[in-house]
Amino acid sequence: MAASGPVTVTLLTNASTYTLNDTANLTALVSAPSGTPSGTVEFIASGGGVLGSSTLSPRGNVQAADITVPAWLMGTGNVTVRAVYGGDAT
Repeated sequence: MAASGPVTVTLLTNASTYTLNDTANLTALVSAPSGTPSGTVEFIASGGGVLGSSTLSPRGNVQAADITVPAWLMGTGNVTVRAVYGGDAT
C-alpha cells in the first residue's frame, strides 16, 4: 500500500563536522501515518549539488535510504544537505 497522509523525512549523518578527507554517511528516514513509502531519496548539498540518490528499503517501522560520499564532494565551509523524497513510485 502506498504511503498516504503527510510524509516525514528525517536526515541523519555520522558526524556534525567533517574534514575534506572524511567520509560522510547520510541516511534519510521516511515515514507516513499510513501505508509504506517507496521510491527514492535524492541527497542535495547547498548550492544545488546532487550528492547521490538511494532507493528506500525497510528499517524498523520506517523506510530508509543511505549514501556514503567523500566529504570534499559536499564543499567547504558551512554546508546544508537536504534529503528530498520524490513520492511513491506508483
